[in-house]
Formats: sequence, structure tokens, C-alpha cells
Amino acid sequence: MKRIFILIIILTGLLSDSNLASIEFNKKTVEVKMKDGTHLSTDLYFPVDLSKKVPAILIRTNINKNSIGFLPYYFINNGYAVAVQDVRGRFESEGTWEPYVYEAEDGYETIEWLAKQDWCNGKIGMLGGSYTAVVQLLAAKLKPPHLAAIIPHNLPADPFRNAPYENGILLLAPEMWWVNLIESNLKDYNDPTAIRESQKVKDHPNLYSLPVNAIDKKIIGKEIPYWQKWLEHNTNDDYWQNISYQESLSELNIPILLFSGWYDTHSVGTKFAWQEISKSQNKNVKLIIGPWNHSNSVPKYPSTKTVGTEASLDILNLFLKWFDYWLKGIDNKITTEPKTKTYVMNNSRWIESESYPLENTRYTSLYLNSNKGANSLLGDGKLLWNISDQGKEYDEYLYNPADPTPAFLYRNSQGRKKSDEITSSRNDILVFESAPLDSSITILGPLTAKLFASSSSVDTDWFINFYAVNEKDEYMPLTHGCIRARFKNSFTEPEFLETDKIYEYEIDLWQIGIKFDKGWKIRVEISSADFPQYSRNLNTGKNNETESDFEAATQRIYHSNKYPSRIILPIITNN
Repeated sequence: MKRIFILIIILTGLLSDSNLASIEFNKKTVEVKMKDGTHLSTDLYFPVDLSKKVPAILIRTNINKNSIGFLPYYFINNGYAVAVQDVRGRFESEGTWEPYVYEAEDGYETIEWLAKQDWCNGKIGMLGGSYTAVVQLLAAKLKPPHLAAIIPHNLPADPFRNAPYENGILLLAPEMWWVNLIESNLKDYNDPTAIRESQKVKDHPNLYSLPVNAIDKKIIGKEIPYWQKWLEHNTNDDYWQNISYQESLSELNIPILLFSGWYDTHSVGTKFAWQEISKSQNKNVKLIIGPWNHSNSVPKYPSTKTVGTEASLDILNLFLKWFDYWLKGIDNKITTEPKTKTYVMNNSRWIESESYPLENTRYTSLYLNSNKGANSLLGDGKLLWNISDQGKEYDEYLYNPADPTPAFLYRNSQGRKKSDEITSSRNDILVFESAPLDSSITILGPLTAKLFASSSSVDTDWFINFYAVNEKDEYMPLTHGCIRARFKNSFTEPEFLETDKIYEYEIDLWQIGIKFDKGWKIRVEISSADFPQYSRNLNTGKNNETESDFEAATQRIYHSNKYPSRIILPIITNN
């Protein structure tokens, strides 16, 4: 075993103290053998004092265990052993890399291997965000006997619900970026220059080419087997269900700390996880949602400019307390704290509760309405607090896959003036906006849309973007939702549309927590594409990722007494 003395700088954002920390520790690399003979390279970090057995924290990563950063040093300095493992097929580990496919069994076997080591007290915790969060729950669903607690922060939902597909719609630019980044085998995924350079893939002109299953070769330079497999499996079939974890959560009794941000690109995974666990008898679950994005930093949106020191949490100390209680038996009272802690943006405060959504939530509908038409930013689409019998029965637009509606992220990246010009020129974007609020309201929790719509095609997509507009007329993206029409009733048994028939869609709009001041407005945009953030629906009913033929579709969004399309807001009161 190699003994190392290291002087490290605690990085910003995760520790309350940025002073230099001197840590003495032991380290060795082992090859953990899986039952099929594959060896997974694992770095073991130990505190120097191993006079008594210690618990272990396992981090299984797909982005190079050698770039894990300061996490092991923090925990070994607090009396833990830490195991950092390259998952199968990545970097120093043997085997074939295929996202998610081997993580449940490999995680189970690694946990039980660690528990048998003579230095281990038999209690294993798991830690990590994003992909490293999913691998925890995939392992947990197999119920390894020695897995004592987990912290899956910034957790994506099941792969057909969040990434690489979101409710059946392929996330094109983000997933191609991720695949390209992974395939680059970048040695240090914390290198900001390399990460910034990799973002250029999201603007690559070949994202606009058809068929989608040829894009990997055009952009990356080779065909990626798992990318091809993803595109082939365009329904929630056995391939996706075998690498899903959500339905197993209601059967877990392991302590789980869920940690995410309102602007996390995968915050819906944390929401779904909480909802599933709430169906179980598991009382040892904690939920924290703050004003952060996927990297646990505050995004540069007007809604969060007032975030101050009250929003910061000593994240690693929180993680340490969780493990200290469940892995060491230290009675630090963490289980007596409220189960949920959510931050209210534009209000500079946290709300603690025993439930989520909060018990004092009043679900309130905002109804779609227009007189002349809601097409583009120049239309007269309105959001009303009561159903009106005045105005048009529906708004109509033509969705043409040859000219797909540009994604909000791409419009906004060009600046507010250019973004407004684009939104004003597109009749395939319906814009609905409320009157200025008479008094402030606080929206905190999951949002839902009820949409009555028809299409002239047998399949199509619906996208909804939800914004706040402040007193300076600055719009603030808050949350969104989408669904592929064929999956309106089931992700496993798609049903095609009867052309021009009106269907009711329930669209999940994720979650948000923000105070709307008096004079602010609520804005909703509806379209049938959000390209190239999402792959376009070709409207033919075939596999949109392997075909090139397409047809334009006439889309109608209905809003009347009979078909009351609306957004359902979780407004909290008396808090």
C-alpha cells in the first residue's frame, strides 16, 4: 500500500472553508473481479489510522476515477475509507462500455466485495451526481445486504423519461454532446477549457441532417453502438426497462438523501424519486432542492440575482452528517430534522417541511385564451384565472419538420433582442401571457399542464415552456415539459392519433420554487418542436431517428368551456 502526504486546496462551492488542508492517507489500486471475470479498476483511499474497522464510501464513475478531485480526501479525513471505481469499459476497467446496462450487477458485486475486506465495518455508502447517481439506484434495487445509505444528487430519471429520451422524445443536442464527450476519453472532466470546447457540438450543423442515426458518424467520426441501440429502441421496451430504477423505489427501505436544484437539467429525476419513495414505508429519506443548476451552482437568470449567503449550504458537511448517522451510528440528530428543505427564489428563504409538495399547497389553474390568435410574441394569447366563454375556440399553427421550431435555449443564446425577433416571427410558437399580478404569489412544487389538442398527423410532439416576466419585462425561464403524442397513455404501448381528433394530454412541467412579485406576469409558450435540443418528430408515425421522410402537420390547441386547456400551479399559502 502506498502512503501519501498531500496538500490540497478545497475547491469553491462545496466546502465552507477554503483554507489549505493537509491530509495524510494511504492509497492502493485493486482490480475487483466481477462474476463474469471482468476486472474493474478501483482506487482505495484509507485514513492512516486503521486501528479499528471503518465504513466505506463507494463512488462509481464513468468519467475517470483519476479526475475525481478532492472528495476522497474529505471523507478519509473524517474517518472513512473511500473506493473510487471506473465503471465497466471505462478508462482502467475491463469490459465493454454501454451506459447503464451493467451498473446494477457490477454495483452490487463491488459493494459486497468492499464489505468483506478486513478493514471494513460492513457498512457501505454510495455517493455521486448525474450518471454516478443513477448507478447507485440501479445497484440499490438489487438490495445488496451491506449497502447502508446513499446520496444520489442531481439524479436523472429513468432513461426513457429524462435522458436520452424525455417522455419518448430524443434529447438530440445534449445527448450527442454527452456521447461525444464520453467517446473523447477526456482525462480530466474538470478541465473547464475542454468542457467549454466540447459544448460546440450542440451547435454542430450536422445536427440538422437526417436520418438521426447517421449523425454520430458525421460528428464523432464513427458509429457508436450504444447510440445506434438507443435510436433503434424508440419505445419503452425491455431494453429501457432493464436499465430503469424508478418502479423499484417504492420497495426500498435504504436511507436516501436526495439533493438537486430547480434549474438542474435532471431535477425531474429527484421529483420522481421522491414521489415513488413516498408510496413506500421508507421514512429515512430527505429531500433538498436549492436555486442551482446541474453543477450545483446558481445560474445567471434574473430570478436568482437576489440569491445571497442564505442560499449556500455546506453540502459536504451535510453529506458527512448523513453518512455519520447511518454508517457510523453517530447520533447527530439528522433524522429529527424536517424531511424536506426547499428554496424560494426571489424571496431569499428556505422552507422546511415534512412533505413535498407542501401541505398548504393550493393547486390553481391558469386557462389559455386568445381573441385574434396567440401565434408568436405579437399575438394576443392570454392566461386567465377563470374560464372565459369569450374568444377563439382554438389556436392553430403549421408545424413543418423541414423548418422546426428553434429551441428556447438556442433563441436565448443569441441575446434578448434576437430571441424576441425570432419568437415574434414564428407563427408555430403560441405565446400566452397573464395580466400583471395584483399581489405577489409563491409557486413551489410540481407543475402540470392539461392540454386539449389535435393534429392532422398520426403522431406529433407537444412542448411547453413556462416563464416569469418581471416588472422590467425581463423573461426568466423557469421550467418546461413535453410529450410525444403516441405515448399519451402509455410509454410501453404507443397509440397513434386519429387525424384531427381532439385528445387531452397531461404534460409534466417538472417543478419550481419562486416568488412572483406584484406586477410580474406568467408566460407560457407552446410548440411542436424544440430543435435541436430535442430531435424533431417527422409526423409519419415511423421511427423518427432512422427515417428521413416527413410531413407537415396542422396543429390546434383548444381553449374553451368544453376543452379548458390550462396550466396547474402549486401556489403555497400561509407560509
